[in-house]
Amino acid sequence: MKFDNNNKEVIKKIIKGSLNKSKARNKFAVIAIILTTFMISSVFSMGLSFANNYKIMNLRLQGSTATVVLQNPSDKQIRKIKALNLCDSIGYEIDAGDVVAESMQGNRTGIRMKYSDRENFQKHITPCVSGIKGKYPEGENEIMASRKALDFLGKGGAEIGDKIEISCRINNQKINKEFILSGYYTAFDVVQDTGCFLVSEKFIDENNLTLETNGKLLMTIKEVFRETAPDILDKEVDLRENQKFSYRYDRIADFSSTLLSTVVFIAIIAFFVALSGYLLIYNILYISVCKDINFYGLLKTIGASPRQIRSIVRGQALMLAAVGIPIGLFLGAAVSLGIVPLAMGMFVLGESAMPTVVSFNPVIFIAAAVYSLLTVVLSCRKPAKIAGSISPYEALRHTGNISRKQKKSRNSSKGAKIYRMAWYNVFREKKRVFIIVHGNYCFLKL
Repeated sequence: MKFDNNNKEVIKKIIKGSLNKSKARNKFAVIAIILTTFMISSVFSMGLSFANNYKIMNLRLQGSTATVVLQNPSDKQIRKIKALNLCDSIGYEIDAGDVVAESMQGNRTGIRMKYSDRENFQKHITPCVSGIKGKYPEGENEIMASRKALDFLGKGGAEIGDKIEISCRINNQKINKEFILSGYYTAFDVVQDTGCFLVSEKFIDENNLTLETNGKLLMTIKEVFRETAPDILDKEVDLRENQKFSYRYDRIADFSSTLLSTVVFIAIIAFFVALSGYLLIYNILYISVCKDINFYGLLKTIGASPRQIRSIVRGQALMLAAVGIPIGLFLGAAVSLGIVPLAMGMFVLGESAMPTVVSFNPVIFIAAAVYSLLTVVLSCRKPAKIAGSISPYEALRHTGNISRKQKKSRNSSKGAKIYRMAWYNVFREKKRVFIIVHGNYCFLKL
């Protein structure tokens, strides 16, 4: 009759003793786990950062998140569009005029003046600019300026509250007016070299500027209506002869296509990282078990069960994982938060629409830790099974080849050759050689 034994404390001592004995093996195993965890966390973190930065860059180049524009809308048209409930947000801008300055005459630069309502400024403009300081103008003589507009006027060092004398053309009349800077921001207009001054609603009223004669309506269509919105708007909204709806779907489609390509690329890299990590850890554990197979055979001789031996192999792997995974996560975070922005900053010169912000998502690092742990568990299954299933007799005569096939005679009439013995010793187990070579090849390719 066979009785189960429960020697957990003894198993723990055997695990610790085996780890202390095989320090070289431990170093390689920990390095493999560190590399797997580091590569998974850093690859996904960098991929997410690129996708988010590319999205922000597209918004900045577009200048507004609005997807539909209607020039000179009437109050009746606005009410009808709102009643259709096709939009997530509806705002408007009113063209107030432009700045006239000697410094800009004869070149291609220009400064526009316009008013933006709260909905348009917060929902459509703010996501497309950076470095907003101060507040939107409220007083008749207050303005908010883009950095480029201040540079054009030679006022790049202006601060909030400073007075700025501006010559501008309003309603085809040139006037000189002193404004107070209420805020500034950085815009990224690469289509034309244009700055912008945002004026207040009181300024618009003071100069008799209206939405129907000087403005445009900007809308963000709901995702579910993106395909059907053009037909609905053309059918339900009566337009004047010189009016039409303009759609800005091109950049959104381009972003979606690039994002999909990025996801596929990251998935391919992640697959090779996963395969390389699995093979690398498997190789080390497999070789370790083969090396210590006599030891496991002796444990079976004194009464250790196959389950207990498998527990010893898994226990060693998990203790190594407990050391390697935190180090790998730390290195992944350090690279993502430190080296990546530095590297991106070297390629991005000056004011670029492409930000260098790292998207730190804890989910990525949790997933990397879980994946690495699963990789270690799966990698030690086969070695643990080999260690637990081998008999004491097989363990004593084990030479590294588990196969029971009849071996080819290696007798030589020319005497023993060292290179022949070395070649046979390396390639006597073809499966192990394939796994080692393929694993190292995948890892070096990355």
